[in-house]
Amino acid sequence: MKRYNFISKLWIASCLILFTPTGNTQTIEEIVVTAQKREQSMSDVSISMNAFTDKEIRSFRIENPTDIADLVSNMDIKGTLGGVNPAITVRGVGLNDFNANNNPSVGVYMDEVFLSSPAMLSLRMFDVERVEVLKGPQGTLYGRNSTGGAINIINRKPTQEFDSYVSLGKGNYDQIELEAAIGGGISEDSAARISISHKDQGDSYHDNLLTGNNMGGMKSTAGRGQLDFKVNDTTRGNISINFGSAEGTNTPFTIFGLLDPSMPANADWSVNLCGPAKTFKFDNSQCSDFFGIQETNDSDPYTHSFNPSDAAKYIIDTDYSGAVIRLEHDLGDSSNITSITGFESQDRVYGDNINSHPFQLSAITHDEEISQFSQELRINRINDDGTQLILGVFFSKDEFESENVFESSDFFLTHLFWNNDQETTSWAIFGSKDWKLSETLSLTAGFRYTDEEIDFTGGTTDLNPFDMSCIIDPFCMPTGYGAVPITLVDNTISEKDTSIRVALEYRPDDDRMIYGSVSTGYKSGGFFGDFTFSNDELTPFSAESIRAYEIGYKSSRSEGRVQLNASVFHYDYDDMQTLVPGVLVTRFANADDSKISGMDLDILAVPRDGLTVGLGFGMLNSELGAIGLLPAGNKSPNAADLQLNGFISYEHQVRPGVTMGWQGSFKYTDDMFRDAFNDKFNVTESYSTLDARIWLASDDDKWEVALWAKNLANEKYTESAFNFVDLTGLANHMYGPPRTYGINFTYFGGK
Repeated sequence: MKRYNFISKLWIASCLILFTPTGNTQTIEEIVVTAQKREQSMSDVSISMNAFTDKEIRSFRIENPTDIADLVSNMDIKGTLGGVNPAITVRGVGLNDFNANNNPSVGVYMDEVFLSSPAMLSLRMFDVERVEVLKGPQGTLYGRNSTGGAINIINRKPTQEFDSYVSLGKGNYDQIELEAAIGGGISEDSAARISISHKDQGDSYHDNLLTGNNMGGMKSTAGRGQLDFKVNDTTRGNISINFGSAEGTNTPFTIFGLLDPSMPANADWSVNLCGPAKTFKFDNSQCSDFFGIQETNDSDPYTHSFNPSDAAKYIIDTDYSGAVIRLEHDLGDSSNITSITGFESQDRVYGDNINSHPFQLSAITHDEEISQFSQELRINRINDDGTQLILGVFFSKDEFESENVFESSDFFLTHLFWNNDQETTSWAIFGSKDWKLSETLSLTAGFRYTDEEIDFTGGTTDLNPFDMSCIIDPFCMPTGYGAVPITLVDNTISEKDTSIRVALEYRPDDDRMIYGSVSTGYKSGGFFGDFTFSNDELTPFSAESIRAYEIGYKSSRSEGRVQLNASVFHYDYDDMQTLVPGVLVTRFANADDSKISGMDLDILAVPRDGLTVGLGFGMLNSELGAIGLLPAGNKSPNAADLQLNGFISYEHQVRPGVTMGWQGSFKYTDDMFRDAFNDKFNVTESYSTLDARIWLASDDDKWEVALWAKNLANEKYTESAFNFVDLTGLANHMYGPPRTYGINFTYFGGK
């Protein structure tokens, strides 16, 4: 509550500053976006959205897609399995799954190529021109499964003008980073650009008290090469090739005992909760797990008593590569045809141990291979009155293969093996057309027809290496069986869907727009990718769909010094896909008809020269439908009722040729449940993060030196949670990063 009061006061104070009348001559920089597959000012797009320029990406330290949530209201990033498969949720709609074979519900597009697996969303962003965040279902102009929204990451392209930069940084936790790019014309008809990024964090945020050592660091390297070329007077192309690798230590969970240390179990083997756990509190000094072990009690979620041999397996080793080929041909008469071909592949081995425990309860090693191919072909026509017609076709094919080993020598007295072999083929036709109904009124209508097929083969085997598997025999007695197959499924699902969008725009003048829209979104069904104990758990879950109703208002005020964007929305959410917790294993299921409603409000202003203020406000009200025997009425997972975010940035000249600036930003997130059952042990309590940056820069944009800090107040907050009280007597939480800080020097050449 104290944090909320602080944020409220900051909000009110900022609003007072925002509307202080001054003789200011500076205006808000216009951001040109391609959210509707053409260049438009963000204020002219009848979609609730946020956009960030390259300068903002650098100043807010947006290093990967998960950092974007710090700047956007009604948006959450849930870390899963150590954060390797991040789940993005926008307005209460997102992928509530931790498996990499499931597709994201909020589509992430890198240079217009859809990234098919959450495993690809931890990529390092560098040399980025712009990021766009579109809220609400984007089922017509975008590829697969964008029921929650879309994130467009647009990398900087080569130009004929020479351009370069190099940035060096040093931070705490033994962090060193390098980022550089160089580009320019190589002939009259072609230009090239090369970009690289390297980050070496020598220490992690976590320590293992059983060994006295740090858990280890993370090293990542990425690069991109581009060639922009002119085929002839009417055809241009761009070829982009990217590669990267990451190697280091995964992020461990923090575990909390929930049982009475003197008597963890009752006579009937039911759990006996400790005093704090009876009120859903955590206190390792008073509580234990099922083994009677009281975990680390130093109030530090970044210290652990971790089985040393399992800690050594808690790794990440990822290699990825890809290419995008874009061709654009001018058809004349303000029409063009665009082809976008994308290839992506990723090989990854990583360790996952949700129970960071002295005993080996659940040490898992995943070995995955992911590949995808996509092809989009579309025709754009811009009419004389500014209206647009788009027609296109889309095809994609993804392949996901994994082999996984679950080791539980000290609990189930066995090891499990499971594998997934999944192939997804999708094709679609889509279109959108604008009509000018009058000087002030226009209409947009769009559609997308999708046909998708998923082939899945997979199952689980009990390897039974000690011949004492508690899964085969509940009494953990010798069986003489050896390895025992438990589940195996070879199945195919095929689905078809038609998504639509209709939007009406009213523009009383050049500075205001009121819009209303009705749209639908669709995400295909699929198969649960974790280990299973019954073939019923591998029954395919159904597709989910959304009907979204939205009314929005966008305006520019005070001669371009204030922008106001507001929207209210309501979703009818059918068959929401969600994890369902169980005693031994979670499973994936569909909720009945659900409802989500809320509002977004964003204000950006320059009250006086050099001062920029941004404020964001998001509210949600959600009600899940019934899930099996669970009645309707729960809240959506990963959806806070209230979020506030904002920033204040001020620049002024300190001497001729040198400018000084400072920036502070915050985000407040209300309590939220991390599962559809609204388990009170699986709650992220309300928290606030505060970031800051101070810099000196030359007025000619040649150099910049900056001091930065993330999570300046060292707030301790959880990104995900699991409850295994009935199995191990533990609650498992993964915490976000603590306070980090550093210094960067950047030199810009060719400007």
